[in-house]
Amino acid sequence: MRAFRILTICLCLSWMASCEKPSGISMDFNDLQDIPILSDVIPQELLDAFGEENVNFGPKPPNLSDLSFMVNGLDYVYCKRYIFGPNGTYMLSPTDPPTHEGTLYYHHFSNHWEHLSHHKLKTIDPSGNIFIRSNDSTFIIGHDSLFTAYFQETIEEPHSGNPTNFILISGTLVIDTTAHDSIIGIRNYRIGKLIKDYERQPEIPSYAPGTIEVKIHEGISLPCVWDTIRQTLQ
Repeated sequence: MRAFRILTICLCLSWMASCEKPSGISMDFNDLQDIPILSDVIPQELLDAFGEENVNFGPKPPNLSDLSFMVNGLDYVYCKRYIFGPNGTYMLSPTDPPTHEGTLYYHHFSNHWEHLSHHKLKTIDPSGNIFIRSNDSTFIIGHDSLFTAYFQETIEEPHSGNPTNFILISGTLVIDTTAHDSIIGIRNYRIGKLIKDYERQPEIPSYAPGTIEVKIHEGISLPCVWDTIRQTLQ
């Protein structure tokens, strides 16, 4: 964990040293401390599975306000699942890890300011189950068009047991500079999740705390406006 802290600080200092300081604009390094550093939010087990080379460090991420997109299917690059055993115990799942997930992921970032953003996520799995969760304290780091978002979420849905998860997301914002900087989509999308715990035993089939999944999407995930007052859930 200390190594990640040191890496974060070194990369941020290196980034700032390579940039010319604009006239009249403060570049106080302490501004980055307004949010918890990555390794204080995301457990080391998830960071190791995600890969530090896939974390976009930096104090100046792209602006994600009103960024809404859909990820259609994901490929697993890491999966370690635990299942519930007798008397509240957990055990490693005996089944082979999956290679692909057909779930649709709908993301919406809003009110992004410096290193904080609101974030809403809707997922629709192949069975048609819909889960929606919102987070008003999503932390954003990165540089240029590269960003990494990290946060802790609690899903409050009937029969789910209300799990709390650690979430880590990285991607590249693709902009069409010939069309008034319109957003083409997100590439290099990667999402990691670690199940922290449940408020109670879930009533629907669920994986136990300690489960880690890291998934990627090949190609570009296109913009998709879905989180509006007028729209109904798809």
